[in-house]
Amino acid sequence: MLRLYQCVLVAMAGVVVEVNILPADAKILSADAKILPGEEAKLLPRDEAAKILPGEEAKILPEEEAKIQPRSFSCGTSSVTLQAGQSVPLTSPNYPYAYPSPLYCRWVAQAPINTVIRVYCPIFNVYSSPLCQMDRLTISQNGLDNLSDGISYCGGGYIDVTLNSNRFVATFITSVKIFPYRNNGFSCILTAMARSGTTRPRPPTSSPQTGQCGLKNPSRIVNGQDAGQNEWPWQAAVRNKVINALFCGGVLIADRWVVTAAHCAAHYPMDQIYVTLGDHWRDPTRPTRYTITAQVSKVIIHEAYDRQTVNNDIALLELSEAVTYSNGVKPICLPCSVTPQKLEGQNGIVTGWGATSSGGSFSEVLQEVELPLMFTADCQGYLGNVVTSNMICTYKHNHDACQGDSGGPLAWKGEDGRYYLVGVVSWGYGCAGVDTPGVYAKVTHYLAWIQIKTGITVCP
Repeated sequence: MLRLYQCVLVAMAGVVVEVNILPADAKILSADAKILPGEEAKLLPRDEAAKILPGEEAKILPEEEAKIQPRSFSCGTSSVTLQAGQSVPLTSPNYPYAYPSPLYCRWVAQAPINTVIRVYCPIFNVYSSPLCQMDRLTISQNGLDNLSDGISYCGGGYIDVTLNSNRFVATFITSVKIFPYRNNGFSCILTAMARSGTTRPRPPTSSPQTGQCGLKNPSRIVNGQDAGQNEWPWQAAVRNKVINALFCGGVLIADRWVVTAAHCAAHYPMDQIYVTLGDHWRDPTRPTRYTITAQVSKVIIHEAYDRQTVNNDIALLELSEAVTYSNGVKPICLPCSVTPQKLEGQNGIVTGWGATSSGGSFSEVLQEVELPLMFTADCQGYLGNVVTSNMICTYKHNHDACQGDSGGPLAWKGEDGRYYLVGVVSWGYGCAGVDTPGVYAKVTHYLAWIQIKTGITVCP
């Protein structure tokens, strides 16, 4: 695993180019790539997956041409002003695919007096080199134009820093390399926060990270066991209106938002989808006293979802009305402070009504199974490079998620006793086979995307 380096910026030559940092509802998510909103839903078999990675290999100049400095890629031409409490996204060029080289980008953001700017990058993957001499994101701690107080970041991990100023100045510089590399850069959120001692701006909508999130109810999948009734109050059932049947799982993250898999959201048109919460039985005619039936007003499929590789297999369902929390309906916590180090050697819980064996029948009651978490590199040792950095795996022989569990939660219990959504059930080769881990969308890679799309304060 790459280490996240920090170092003091050294003087650099180059022409300053400022870029747009887009507002939260913008449809252009990277500095130089126009990514359109999700397309209309299309039919997709659940386990359709090809062994092809998205994106192209980085184009590297031959060694003999390295002395010739090619034209740098442009990153835009303007800056942005933030209002108190406002958040805006910031991504590297071409994100979520490999960023180009050579590159020189400069970003500037200004917030009101009595605020400071928080920089949160849950996804950070920049080419690692000693003292970050090759590629680096450099952020001024005090909003200085010359970045003389700048800290440079490279490697892998995440960034979460609150600046000393209401002004944000940063550069992203990359260099031509002899050997091929594949780093997809970063996805960040800039937030104008009240200085200590002043009134904190109110979030635009309610945050799932306060109050009841991640608190399961007491109690006591393949070779799993029956869950207790309403034991997992964030579990959602994604159902089809025409046949009135469950076809995928989901997970409640806020009073109007459910996370599911992109291949689930793309399976039927939106007007055929509805969600139930607070269920225990799969049969919709057997509700619990907490069951809520919710209509779907919007389907948001990740713009970079690839149906061939199943990369970026995550989607959002906006409910037509906010649900009222109860003992049987609560949101799960999002993994804002969950690092790979915290998950090392840990187990997660998968829940769903899916098949109890490969090709078998769906379960009549909600199932739960505890599975060891597996990092991307370890999972690639079993399944190869079809497993991308946007995926997390679990593996325990004869224990697995299966057909019908797609879109449901992989939850991890933190030291605070709350459960955090670390994965969304995505794909696998069969179910519970030998040396065939189950694969999930890695939620820590999508926190910025969730905040941008929902407008909720994901990580206050």
